[in-house]
Amino acid sequence: MKNSNHWQIQPQEQSGDYMFSGRLKITPEVLQQLPSDEISQIIRDLFIRVRENNGCDFIQTFKGRQGRTILCVDQLNKSMKSSHAYTSQEIRQHDFWIMMFDEQQ
Repeated sequence: MKNSNHWQIQPQEQSGDYMFSGRLKITPEVLQQLPSDEISQIIRDLFIRVRENNGCDFIQTFKGRQGRTILCVDQLNKSMKSSHAYTSQEIRQHDFWIMMFDEQQ
């Protein structure tokens, strides 16, 4: 799946049941350095992958034309959310995903 702007989603290392359905947290560096249309396109491409595969790996990688890498990292998958190992408060607290530059990890 090729991003028509500046970012290309990379092949997954493995499949998974992460849905990227929690709150989105974008690091200040990404917000400052990427135009909103590029951020929106990354999100669209990610959600297309999730929909087409009924989930995906917890980490999704996007490569930019300038050699930079964006990581999208989900915290909880469907199995974690439906198990009884976490309270509803813990699920609410940890149900988010992050968009960041690779060098920020």
